[in-house]
Amino acid sequence: MLECIWYAFAAVFIFIGMTATVYLIIIRIFKTGAGGEYIVAVPVDADDDDIGSALYSAHMRMALLGDLCSGRVIAVDLGMSESQKNICLGIMKECGNMEICKPQELSSYFRKGS
Repeated sequence: MLECIWYAFAAVFIFIGMTATVYLIIIRIFKTGAGGEYIVAVPVDADDDDIGSALYSAHMRMALLGDLCSGRVIAVDLGMSESQKNICLGIMKECGNMEICKPQELSSYFRKGS
């Protein structure tokens, strides 16, 4: 009985490890080249209850890849309330590589290909 529990426990952790490895490989394949910068856009409207979790999650994904210097999180303001803006500003001070922008300003973050 104890062996079955041990094997099930080990199988779960092996599955989690393999899933994380595949995730990292896929992300590295789609990573920008040297000197490239990428943007994670998080749309935020008045109905979003937990904007803090979404922003921290995006930040942690970049930290997992080790790309905090070449990536940026942008909270796209689709009608945020004042309390949501305050939460975003607090997280921006804590994490550093985040911004808030309106949908009209989003195109300024993209450059045209050569």
